[in-house]
Amino acid sequence: MRFHFFLLGAIAMTAPVIGYSAPSSDRVDAVRQIAAAVGRVLGSAAACREISPLRIKSMSDTLSDLITVSAPTAEESSAIWQAYNLNNTEGQRAVANRRITCVAAERALADLEKT
Repeated sequence: MRFHFFLLGAIAMTAPVIGYSAPSSDRVDAVRQIAAAVGRVLGSAAACREISPLRIKSMSDTLSDLITVSAPTAEESSAIWQAYNLNNTEGQRAVANRRITCVAAERALADLEKT
């Protein structure tokens, strides 16, 4: 699981570089993948009362900034947010169905905050 977040961090750090060297569709795909991964983490965290909503909002705001600078059109931005929302819901369901514990959700959020 930590490797997944390491990879997410690496993608997030290279996203600005991708914007200058890769075609727009590649950049949007990379940001969509980041949004999906962040959505799962924030969704599972949101389903846990022990996790502060302020922490979740902070990460959501960071993602929003990334989407704003990476998606050149409203249509691409919408597609990225759709990926985020679908995975956010899946993260919430994972906690509700006990596939993820709140301890694991908190750990995943902490790892995401470090990136």
